[in-house]
Amino acid sequence: MELGKADSDLYDKEIYDVESSYYLILGCGKLGFYAAKSLKSLNKKVLIIDNNKEKINSLKDTDFEAIFGDITDFNLIKSILERYKNINAVLLLGKDFTVNLKALQNIKSINPNIYVLIRVIEPDQSKSAIEKGANRVLNIYQYTIENIVDEVVHQERQIRVKKLFKVLENIKKDDGKIAIILQNSPDPDSIASGLALAYICSKLDIKAEVFYEGRLGHQENKAMVNLLDINLKPYSKNIVQEFKHFALVDVGVPGENNPLPKGFEVDIVIDHHVSNENKVKAKFIDLRPNLGATATAMVEYLVELNYEIPPNLATALLYGIRTDTNEFKRNTTIADLKAATHLFTIANHSLLRRIETPSRSIETVDALGKAIKNKQIKGTVLISSAEFISDKDDLAQAADYLITLEGIN
Repeated sequence: MELGKADSDLYDKEIYDVESSYYLILGCGKLGFYAAKSLKSLNKKVLIIDNNKEKINSLKDTDFEAIFGDITDFNLIKSILERYKNINAVLLLGKDFTVNLKALQNIKSINPNIYVLIRVIEPDQSKSAIEKGANRVLNIYQYTIENIVDEVVHQERQIRVKKLFKVLENIKKDDGKIAIILQNSPDPDSIASGLALAYICSKLDIKAEVFYEGRLGHQENKAMVNLLDINLKPYSKNIVQEFKHFALVDVGVPGENNPLPKGFEVDIVIDHHVSNENKVKAKFIDLRPNLGATATAMVEYLVELNYEIPPNLATALLYGIRTDTNEFKRNTTIADLKAATHLFTIANHSLLRRIETPSRSIETVDALGKAIKNKQIKGTVLISSAEFISDKDDLAQAADYLITLEGIN
């Protein structure tokens, strides 16, 4: 990999996407490789530097981003830190403590604020490492690979929270209110995620209102809003005059699947959908296409902030994760499962069952009945007609039911 011209202004901008940032591993022996593998399994970006050319080539063959070089080479490390401004953490995991310490000194002289975890071999080496600026000292006899990964991922979450809070604190100092805009005709994940951001704002004494355009389709979505007493407001054009600050949740670009005008400036974007990152502009951006639901990201914020999650919010978030991952059968990650596990003991399961099995209108049942009666099957394909419908969501619900028939895909 060639090192090009540094993106000199990237780090100083408010715009900073933690999920597009890197973990830098210097010295890739067995420990470094397992750490890199574990981080990659969590969909984290990893850059490895090692002075073993054969090892570097092997890493590249297995789709790791790797550079051959001496980790104590000041100019090499400087060029890398200049190019990769968005580095969450540096892991010094080589076996030679002297080499690790020299690399630590170089890193801290280039950027004293970067988070560095260093491996020590003997207990008495910890003091030297801390004196030279190490943020975390790792004695491999006391910690497992899981401990290392948990440590640096926790650091990533802290970075993200601090950046979000910086934007929210500026909003509080200005006029103290924000409009949270959901995707058009929002689904449970979008609704729950918007509520979670509003809840975080309320903790900071920021008035937050959640808006949507379109309609709340599906009986389950309507049941969710009614049973959990969710306060959503229809979007109107005068909102852009009423509010100075805006957040997009579960959607990334103004004017695309949301009611804001194209090119409109927003303060916050939090989304899990695949977006054209070049089109996403905000003071704070959290794009995580590797997650199954935006609600998962919101749970991470709440946990990191140590906020008590109210049962109704927990129920909404759990339902949002479950629906967007199709009951954990679609695009599900470890993070989604962890978030759902955290919510499980807080959520109101009685209300959750009522949301999942809502009362249906006569029109919906009629549409489903006609779709079942009119079905034609050709191999694994089913075609049907629900005939005349008064609510287009009845068509989607009929399709959802028929796709579950044995042999149909």
